[in-house]
Amino acid sequence: MSIKRYYFNIRDDGSTVLDEEGEEHRSLEEARQSAVDAIKELAAARIRTNEMIGNTVLDVCDETGAVLMSISLRQVIEEQLKR
Repeated sequence: MSIKRYYFNIRDDGSTVLDEEGEEHRSLEEARQSAVDAIKELAAARIRTNEMIGNTVLDVCDETGAVLMSISLRQVIEEQLKR
């Protein structure tokens, strides 16, 4: 299995923060788990500083910038509640 570089761009209230470095993962599913962990950490950091979580979405992109999947905090919370 080859390792690919994935980029995690953050979209929030009309603005986008581009991930310039990316991370290497063996699969899209592994990249997805990294994105889920990252959005949880982002939410926790915002809660600690009394910031609004808002409609934050993390886009998982390939090296061309194509969005392979998008993960929202709402989606992560809903998945956790189903367990």
